[in-house]
Amino acid sequence: MVAPQDWTRPDANFMPINKDPNDYDWGSDFDLAVQDVLSPEFNDLWNDDAATNTEVYSKVFHAVPADNVRNWDDYHEFYEQYFVSPSPKDTKEEDKEPARYLYGHVVKRRVSKG
Repeated sequence: MVAPQDWTRPDANFMPINKDPNDYDWGSDFDLAVQDVLSPEFNDLWNDDAATNTEVYSKVFHAVPADNVRNWDDYHEFYEQYFVSPSPKDTKEEDKEPARYLYGHVVKRRVSKG
């Protein structure tokens, strides 16, 4: 919601709060937008931002469950083609690399004191 700061014009808001108290922009558009969080205008702003954020997150991470995934074809198009690795039964025995160790192992490592 807040516009980016102009890096060419440093002010008190560039500093950590324990170094210099931040200046609040009373009466700005952003301040007035959150003045009444129960107003229909704020509710519209909140819901529009939430819808945009949800859409962007969904496009980037393909999180499931998702409202637009209704059947297995949708699931394959939305998620599987990007993230599911091949099934172990799809891998041929000759393509598999043998395991380096049959069981867990301990590695000796010297760590300097202190």
